[in-house]
Amino acid sequence: MDSKGKVVKRHGSPQDITERKQTEEAAQNSESFLKSLLDAIPIPVFYKDFEGRYLDFNKSFEQFYGKSKEDLLGKTVFEINPPDLAETYFAKDQEILETGEPQQYEAQVQNVSGNRREVIFNKDVFRDNQGNIRGLIGTIQDITERKHAEDILHKRNEMLKLTEAMAHIGSWEWDVHHDRVYWSEELFRIFGRDPSKGAPSFAEQSEFYADGDIQRLRDAVDTCVNRGTPYEIELRALRPGGGIRHCISRGKPQYDENGKVVRLVGSFQDITHRKHSEKQIESLERRNQALLDHSPVCHKIVDLDFNLQYMSANGFKMLGLDQNAQVYGKPYPFEFFPESFKLRMIKHLKHVRKTGETVTMEALTNDIEGKEVWLDSSLIPVFDDDDKIDYITVVSANTTQRKLDEKERNRLEERLKQSQKMEAIGTIAGGVAHDFNNILFPIIGMSELLIEDLSKDSPEYENAMEILTAGKRGADLVNQILAFSRQTEHKMAPTRIQTVLKEVLKLTRSTIPSYIEINQNIKNDCGMVMADPTQIHRIAMNIITNAYHAIDTDDGKISVVLRETEIELSDLPGKNIEPGKYALLSFSDTGHGIPPAYRDKIFDPYFTIKEQGKGTGLGLAVVYGIVKQHKGDIAVYSEVGKGTTFNIYLPLIHQTSLTDVEKSAEKLPTGNENILLIDDEEPIARLGKLILERLGYRVSKQTNPIEALILFKENPDSFDLIISDMNMPNMTGFQLAKEIKYIRNDIPFIICTGFSDKIDEKKADVSGIESILMKPVIKSEMAQTVRSVLDDAKVSL
Repeated sequence: MDSKGKVVKRHGSPQDITERKQTEEAAQNSESFLKSLLDAIPIPVFYKDFEGRYLDFNKSFEQFYGKSKEDLLGKTVFEINPPDLAETYFAKDQEILETGEPQQYEAQVQNVSGNRREVIFNKDVFRDNQGNIRGLIGTIQDITERKHAEDILHKRNEMLKLTEAMAHIGSWEWDVHHDRVYWSEELFRIFGRDPSKGAPSFAEQSEFYADGDIQRLRDAVDTCVNRGTPYEIELRALRPGGGIRHCISRGKPQYDENGKVVRLVGSFQDITHRKHSEKQIESLERRNQALLDHSPVCHKIVDLDFNLQYMSANGFKMLGLDQNAQVYGKPYPFEFFPESFKLRMIKHLKHVRKTGETVTMEALTNDIEGKEVWLDSSLIPVFDDDDKIDYITVVSANTTQRKLDEKERNRLEERLKQSQKMEAIGTIAGGVAHDFNNILFPIIGMSELLIEDLSKDSPEYENAMEILTAGKRGADLVNQILAFSRQTEHKMAPTRIQTVLKEVLKLTRSTIPSYIEINQNIKNDCGMVMADPTQIHRIAMNIITNAYHAIDTDDGKISVVLRETEIELSDLPGKNIEPGKYALLSFSDTGHGIPPAYRDKIFDPYFTIKEQGKGTGLGLAVVYGIVKQHKGDIAVYSEVGKGTTFNIYLPLIHQTSLTDVEKSAEKLPTGNENILLIDDEEPIARLGKLILERLGYRVSKQTNPIEALILFKENPDSFDLIISDMNMPNMTGFQLAKEIKYIRNDIPFIICTGFSDKIDEKKADVSGIESILMKPVIKSEMAQTVRSVLDDAKVSL
C-alpha cells in the first residue's frame, strides 16, 4: 500500500489444501450419513445444548410430536410441552448435566393432538474434544401399548388372585424334568407358608400332608405322568401352626411336540369350611332324626299321589306297627281310619295339593289292635325352588288321653256348676230366709200371745191356733230352704231310720191313692246313723211324693227299702264317699222315668218336669243338700217308661243309743232383770218387748242402734242384758256388741237374726256374744235362752 493507503501490489505463496478439502468433504459425507441414519431409526432421537434448546432431532421425533422441524428447532421443553411435563423433563436434564451420568426413566409425552403417551427416556451427556459437557442426547421409546397390555395382564392377575381367594382355590404348576414348582398366592395361604421362600419342590412336600396322604398324592401324580390321566383326590394339608386344612387336589398333564408329559398343572381347593358344614349338617340330621324318633308327635311325608314316603318312630308306635313294617311307597295308611274320617283326610289332602294351604283337622283312627286313637293333625305343603308343591308333611299329635281328660273334666265341670248353682241359690235362700223370718216373727209371736189371752173354748182361740200353725209351717218352709242351701245347723243325733220311715209311710199312705201299691222292705237290723230325724223325714217325704207324681197308670208301685251295705274301694268310681258300712235307703217307682237329657239337672233348684201345680222344683234340691250335709251320697237310676230308683247312702255309726225325739213340755222360766232390746223393725221390737214383759222382765226398746248405744252410755249399769238384731242400718249387731263391750265388758249380749252368713256360734264366741236366737223366735225359746244367759252371767261374777 502507498502512503495514501492504496494497494499498489499483491504478493503471496501457494498452499496445498487438498487433504483438508478431502477431510471437509469426508466430514460432510459422514454428517449426511449420520443424518440419514438417524432419520431411519424408528424411535425419536434428539440432542440439546447446555441451555436445553433442541439442536437437532430425527424424523421420528418430529412425527412423534406431530410438529415440523421449524416448530421444534431451537425450542426448549417449556415451549413444546405442557408445564407439568416440562418441569419433570427440565429437572431430570439438570440432574444429568450436573452429574454427567446417563439416566433412564418413564414419563409421559403429549403430542400436538393433546394425547399423552407413556414413554421411556434414555438420556446421556455429549462432550467436546476437551471433554467438556456441551449438552445431552436422548431417545424416546413409546411404551403406551406395552403399558396397556401390562395393565390388562396385571388386572387379570389381580382378578385371578381375587377369584382364587374367594373360591379358596390355589393354582400350581410343576416342571416334571427340572422339578421346578410354581404356587399362586392363595396356595401359600392354604398351606400357611411364607411366599418369600418360594414354592417347595415336589420332593420337599412330604411333610406338608397328614399321614398317608403324601403317598396317595404321589401315586396319583405318577399315574398322571406315566399314563396322562388327570386326577382329583382329597387331602389333608398340614399348616406350620398345627392346623389341618381339608383340600381337593386336581392335576392334569401338558405335553411337548413329541407327546411326552413335560409339566403338570392344577389346583388346590380348600374345602375345610365345606367339610365342617357337612359335619354340622350330618350332626344336625342325626339330631333332627333323634328328635323325630323321640318326638311326642308323629311326622309323615306324603307325595302328591298320597303315598307314604316317611313316618317317624312315634307314628309306628301310635298305630301299633313294627318299625320294620313295609309302609313306605304305599298309599297313606287310610285303612286305620273309620270311613267318615278316611273321606275327610282324602278331602283335606286334595285341598292342600290344590291350594297350597295348610289344613288342621281332628281325626279318629284305630291302631292295629282296633283301639281308638284320636289325632290332631296339620297337613302342611312343602314347596320346591320353583315355588311348586313338592310334597305334603302331616304332623299329628296323639290326643287320646286329652280326650279322656276332657270327658273327665267336663264331668267335673258339670259337678262344679252344680255346686256353684247350689251355692248361688243358697245365697239367695239366705236372703229370703232373713226377710221371711222377720215377717214370721210377729205372726208367730202375736199368735202365741193371743192364745195365752183367749179362752180355749172361744172361736178366736181356734183362729189364733190356725195362725200359729200357719206361721210354724212358714218357719218350716224357711228351714227347708236353708236345708237345701246347707246354711242351717241341725241337731244331729244317733237315729234309727226305721222309726222315721214308718212315720213317713203312715203319713203318705193316707195321701197317696189306694190304687198305687206301696211296698216296704225295712230291715230292723240296719244300724243307726248320725242324723237329724226331721231331715231324714224330709228326704223320704220328698222322694215318695215325686214317685207318686211320676206314676200315671192305675197299677203303679212304689217300693221303699232299707238295709245295710258295705262300699268297697272298687265300688267307689262315681261315688263321692269313703269306703265303709252304709245304710242304703232305696226308693223305686214304676213311673214314666227321667229322660237322659234331664238326669244331670234333676238336683238343680227350681228345675222340674212335672205339670204345673205338682211341684216347685225344690224337692230334690233339698234332698241333695241334706244328703251331702249328712256326708252321704245319692245315685239315680232311671229308664224312660220303666221307672226310677233313688239310692241314698248314709254312713252308719259304730255306737248307737236311743234318742227321745219328743221333749216334754216345760214351765217357761221368768225373771225381773232390766233388758235393752234393739231391732230396726218396729213390729218385731214391740213384739219382743211384749214377750219379755210377760215373762216378768223390764224392757227398754230401741229401733236405732246408734240411739241405743247412746242410751247405754248414759247409764251402763242400769241394764242386765242386751238383745239386738244382727242386720240393721248404720250398725250391725256385731258392731254394737263391740261398742257396748268396750264400755262394759261383763254385760251379756244376745244376737237375734233371721239368717246371716256372717255369724255362727264360733264367731259369736270370739266376739263376746253369749248366745244366738234364730228368727222367728217362739216364746219358749226366748224364755229359755234369756234365763240361761242371765244365770250364766251371775255365776261368772
